[in-house]
Amino acid sequence: MSGDQAALIIEHAAFVWRVLMHLGVPRGRLEDASQEVFLVALRGDFAGRSSFKTFLYGVCRNVAHSQRRRFREDREILGGELPETVVQPAQEGALWVKQAHHQLLAALEQLDQVEREVFVLFEIGELSMEEIARETGAPLSSCYSRLYAARERVHAALRRRALITPRREAKS
Repeated sequence: MSGDQAALIIEHAAFVWRVLMHLGVPRGRLEDASQEVFLVALRGDFAGRSSFKTFLYGVCRNVAHSQRRRFREDREILGGELPETVVQPAQEGALWVKQAHHQLLAALEQLDQVEREVFVLFEIGELSMEEIARETGAPLSSCYSRLYAARERVHAALRRRALITPRREAKS
């Protein structure tokens, strides 16, 4: 591996990991999936028609899809609430963040594929709506409506789990 390839991996590793996780790759498969993404990315298929980050997202999307399909039967189904554990006061913040992230991943599971893709690209991948429209091949207005719908569904799922408070309506 050349120094340029190593620098490329280091620069984009966190992005690839976040995108794969939020596109539903099981936590135990993230390392293998990210390696698969970089094997494809370093093969030399990047044609320069988009930004490299957008290209990487496309590779992540394909790898995540194959990982979810391949390991669908390995999913664990929880039968109930986890038992309460004793948590030290200093750990409460980190525990809350971990639980909130787990709830976000569960909310993302409820989105359909196109809504999830736009939501993850915009909110997690921090791509512009123009880049998202190019990557997905959808009209810009459709991307905006998918993002709005995804946000509403995520908010509703998190409200059901009491992680966020309902939005206050503006008074007329």
